[in-house]
Amino acid sequence: MKTLLTTGLLLIYSMTFSQGSYQFADTTKKWNTLTYGSWAWDIVHCGGTKTNKISGEVVLNDMAFWNIFEAIDSLQQDWDNVGIIREDTIEKKVYFSMGDPGEIGLIYDFDLIVGDCVVIDNYYVGFENVVLICDSIDFLTIYGSDKKRFFLHSPDHWDSDVWIEGIGSKFGLLYSGLNGALIAGGGTDLLCCSKNDTLIYMDSVYNSCYIQEFYPKISSEYYDTAYLNTYYEFQVQVSDTGNIGSYELIGNVIPNGFEFNEATGLLTGTPVATGLFPCIITIRNNDLGFLTDILNADLPVVLANAIDNLTDYSKISIHPNPFTTSFVISGQDMQHDSYILEVYNSEGLLIDKSIISELPFEIVSRHYPIGLYLVKITDVMNRKMLICKGLKH
Repeated sequence: MKTLLTTGLLLIYSMTFSQGSYQFADTTKKWNTLTYGSWAWDIVHCGGTKTNKISGEVVLNDMAFWNIFEAIDSLQQDWDNVGIIREDTIEKKVYFSMGDPGEIGLIYDFDLIVGDCVVIDNYYVGFENVVLICDSIDFLTIYGSDKKRFFLHSPDHWDSDVWIEGIGSKFGLLYSGLNGALIAGGGTDLLCCSKNDTLIYMDSVYNSCYIQEFYPKISSEYYDTAYLNTYYEFQVQVSDTGNIGSYELIGNVIPNGFEFNEATGLLTGTPVATGLFPCIITIRNNDLGFLTDILNADLPVVLANAIDNLTDYSKISIHPNPFTTSFVISGQDMQHDSYILEVYNSEGLLIDKSIISELPFEIVSRHYPIGLYLVKITDVMNRKMLICKGLKH
């Protein structure tokens, strides 16, 4: 998976801040940090945005600390105390503790020079003895003050870190020294930092201070049924592309006899065998550089004459879907007293049949093999047919 981290910055300048000021532990600042995880097929799932602020002094081991609070809601109304932080403005070091007098860990050292080695004990993420080596230093002007930017690497891990005076780590305020790949297959990114509700730092890739989901999404949930020896077309539907500069569909697993046009999202083919065939298509946000969604379902191929004239999908439904030991069929416009309910497997074979007079109606399915099923309800009076699909897993 391509590393999600970036050193690209959007710096908001202001000359109202003292040129000589250094403050890191500032009660007028807020930090927003994005969390994410990489799951099956390298789809990156958003874990939401955390906001941190500093407020209220406390004393631990005869030293002054500040409380750190964290909110995960967009309105920032529910704050939890997640620890305490102490800044030594003379030594330019920052310490963090969960409140245990015996566990006060160094999380930043802004007095490093090139070649220096520092050991980080970050109790917020549960890491101790993380060794970082300073590779280079440059300067950024943030809020009217020149701040050092430190480029560091860990000899024990493949990842690196970047610190900015007064801002913190590119991983987020409380993620200093964190290897981005060590959090459940994902990591964290600092989205932005503000002072007095004015932006002083923003990541130039995400360009947002609050992210709850990654886009675009594949809105198709399953594939239409294909018929043996009959030409087939299926258009993959994509949503939430409005604010995305570039994205692409990828045909990861396409069944034999089918082709997927990644430019148009059109799946075509003429199947030569019946059955359920795995078909996997993913979508990639090129702005962010990672996959954001997946369509992972079986493509059903049935005999062309197994089920005729199945045209109305709108008036009956199955729940739960997917199902296991049973499912309930719900519907509307049941105007007569007698209906034929039939269940077909993916090969078009009838496996269940009942006479019903009303919906909802429950079907016991514990004896069904895992797979895709078609449910058909036929009005005995006028032979009108309704159909829906269900999946057993």
